[in-house]
Amino acid sequence: MTSSGFLRRLETGRPVNCPYNRGDLSGMVSAWRYGDVFILTWEECKAGDVHNENLYTRDERHTFPTPTDVLDFVTSSGLSASDFRP
Repeated sequence: MTSSGFLRRLETGRPVNCPYNRGDLSGMVSAWRYGDVFILTWEECKAGDVHNENLYTRDERHTFPTPTDVLDFVTSSGLSASDFRP
């Protein structure tokens, strides 16, 4: 997905998701519009622990005022718009 596609999806109320695997870790970054704000969640765990939230190595929820702020956070965290899927 391009940066403009990422922003357009969020602006029109459609979510974006980034499932990933890094070594022995699996994760999911998801973002969506909720009213006038944009929510991003980031969950990560060792492979096989996805059903036990107590073992998550990362379990974050962020709120942003604009979709551009979401994209800025994503890129500053080492991901890019092209890592995301509808």
